Amino acid sequence: IYGSKYAEVSVPFAIMVAVALLRTSSVPMASVYLSLGRPELHRTFVAIRAILIVAIIVPMINEYGLVGASSSALAAMCISYFFQIYKMKKITGINLAHYFIIFLQSLSVSLIIGVVWFLFQYYNLSIFFHLKLIFSLLAIVKSPTYF
Repeated sequence: IYGSKYAEVSVPFAIMVAVALLRTSSVPMASVYLSLGRPELHRTFVAIRAILIVAIIVPMINEYGLVGASSSALAAMCISYFFQIYKMKKITGINLAHYFIIFLQSLSVSLIIGVVWFLFQYYNLSIFFHLKLIFSLLAIVKSPTYF
């Protein structure tokens, strides 16, 4: 859409989208820590993430450029997220299988939307029909996900 001028940032941007998704996924855990009167846990995980980024961003940028910068943020977020999940299980006793099933449900809906989008691009169909079909599929798929 934007041309070759923006092509070089497509991979770093995709990596940063993954960072944003992971960070968004960690917000409910931070809320649990705060509601349990344990704000120091949230600060600890933010500090872990910041220390990791500071430690690895310069070498990653020197070696891989923009992809290295975004990858360092992703690595820091993944490590911090792992520690958050571990601590959440320890504090609340949460069943991790139930926790992660939400991600599988979201992935299944996303895959359906991705397949529909790909098919519409491939067959060059109308955008309005495309949107109607996606919303219809979402309604069908989303209703049984609450089990």
